[in-house]
Amino acid sequence: MKERSAKPGPWGDADSVWRAVEGLELDEVQHGIAAADVAMFGQSVSHKFLNLYKAGCLNEKEIDQIRENGLSD
Repeated sequence: MKERSAKPGPWGDADSVWRAVEGLELDEVQHGIAAADVAMFGQSVSHKFLNLYKAGCLNEKEIDQIRENGLSD
């Protein structure tokens, strides 16, 4: 049987997440880190990268290198 997963919403409280997990019979839940980005920085990290690109501060290769470095150990 295939595992079922979902991201029930970054702004919900614990009870709403619990209801989503039970109601959808999920095997796993992804928690919302992106919500913290918006709360702390006013926009997502993706939008910050886009702004830096549009302003000419970073090019595509530099942004991709930052992304790859962030995913490495």
